[in-house]
Amino acid sequence: MMIGVTVSMPISIRPMIDSDWPFIERGLCETNCQDLTEDQKLVLTRAESDRHIIEDFQRYLRTEQFKFRVFIATVESGERVGYISVGELQNPAVGLPLGGILDFWVEPSFRRQGIGTRLLQYALDYIASYGYSHASILVSVHNSAKRIYEKAGFYVDRQIIVKAIKQSNQERLHNHKSM
Repeated sequence: MMIGVTVSMPISIRPMIDSDWPFIERGLCETNCQDLTEDQKLVLTRAESDRHIIEDFQRYLRTEQFKFRVFIATVESGERVGYISVGELQNPAVGLPLGGILDFWVEPSFRRQGIGTRLLQYALDYIASYGYSHASILVSVHNSAKRIYEKAGFYVDRQIIVKAIKQSNQERLHNHKSM
């Protein structure tokens, strides 16, 4: 299914190279921080959150079993304006292999210009070229990019329902000292 793509400026999409890492790291940390709920922020600092997401991303890059690839969107000048990462996931309920969109970010000053839609279509075409029958993405309920996924035909298949049960770092430290 093609997504209606209107890009107001010419962009190119290419595979990630090592010098893209600082750009990707910034996008990872921004997106992950924005997706944290208020109760998660009580038990996880920004630095801890950033460290976890960077370590996970790097693990995916090193692990060939996930078939992980990252694609960078650039404008004519070569400036990086977004990225998307894809890999293989599996639907745990039925064992169906899925082409997974693992992370997706567009530079804030370039948003709402069709770049995200173009990156998403590129990723879906890439996933389809490997014969996957389905694509998936895990997205925070608070993530504003959900509208792009819905417009592209994604739908809710399973939901993760979360309840906060841990105390804040401050409360944990106080309770630990009083034991």
